[in-house]
Amino acid sequence: MCRQSEADLITQYQATCYVAINSAISGNLLCDGRINSAISGNLLCDGRINSAISGNLLCDGRINSAISGNLLCDGRINSAISGNLLCDGRINSAISVNLLSDGRINSAISGNLLCDGRINSAISGNLLCDGKINRAISGNLLCGGRINSAISGNLLCDGRINSAISCNLLCGVLPMQINSAISGNLLCDGRADINSAISGNLLCDGRINSAISGNLLCDGRPMQINSAISVNLLSDGRINSAISGNLLCDGRINSAISGNLLCDGRINIAISGSLLCDGRINSAISGNLLCNGRSEADINSAISPCYVTINSAISVNLLCDGRINSAISGNLLCDGRINSAISGNLLCDGRINSAISGNLLCNGRADINSAISGNLLCDAQYQATCYVTINSAISGNLLCDGRINSAISGNLLCDGRSSQCR
Repeated sequence: MCRQSEADLITQYQATCYVAINSAISGNLLCDGRINSAISGNLLCDGRINSAISGNLLCDGRINSAISGNLLCDGRINSAISGNLLCDGRINSAISVNLLSDGRINSAISGNLLCDGRINSAISGNLLCDGKINRAISGNLLCGGRINSAISGNLLCDGRINSAISCNLLCGVLPMQINSAISGNLLCDGRADINSAISGNLLCDGRINSAISGNLLCDGRPMQINSAISVNLLSDGRINSAISGNLLCDGRINSAISGNLLCDGRINIAISGSLLCDGRINSAISGNLLCNGRSEADINSAISPCYVTINSAISVNLLCDGRINSAISGNLLCDGRINSAISGNLLCDGRINSAISGNLLCNGRADINSAISGNLLCDAQYQATCYVTINSAISGNLLCDGRINSAISGNLLCDGRSSQCR
């Protein structure tokens, strides 16, 4: 079968992005495993034998394809439609959401991605990959990869001479002598001797490893402190720096990047989804938000420049208080007081072993069994109200903080201290 249990997925994706036999991905990652590949979050897995999908994932398996949640699986024998997806099994063409994939050789779509699979192209997260010459695209970018050009953000790159276009700006034929890079809506001219970089709407001159976070500027001179940048930020890593999505990872100690994430691997941090993690004390930052985790309620609202101390975690525009091993997968927030786990774009509060399938949330209380269907929340106690007492639920991009029955709709946050639902 193609689908694994939540327990198995939780066990597999707590680990880092490398395993000897079974490659695993958590977040916006891509895993290509000859034997058993697995995906958790907004991931795509192409496995020759057994591929598996969990959450909003697409799996194209030669033997057994499966669909879970809002996933589409196109198999020559059994084509299926799940959610708002359409599958036409004639040539394994697949459409996911508003996406189109022309799959002459196993094209696959994951999330809002488009993949042209002439030569085993793969898509992870909101990325597009055209496998003709192993070019890679991160974000909503287009890359013509004749010379391994790379784009991050809403940028266009023509790889013939590594010219780069940012927003409405045109940068013609740049003599990219030292690998110029673009992050976010920024343009970087790589003429500088030490890899100048631009992040957000800011310009960063890489001579002193300066870094920019949002509209904030962080001077990264003392790399021992590892200034961290999330979202459209850039970090200069002296050893094996890598760029994935809109993020850069300083890989002093096996740092890993997943999707649009930044991971500083000093203490073997792992990032999944659109999150940034600075591993000094397992803090995590995502979106344009910065969380200083010294005291959840009192200081979390404060903005501190690129520094976090005690397990503060931000997912997208959501905040997660991870007192005990909080984990984030995809664009989800998980409150990890008791080893909660997230699969897909769903939130699971592990206090009572709740489980999520697809875009649905299941509240695991045996006596209540509230469920969410689509983007709707149904609380079994009050039949479709925003009042939840124990298990907060997130559907889609919504966050529900269950402390005092708060609920979030869209990108809005409702703090439940006053029992409101905005």
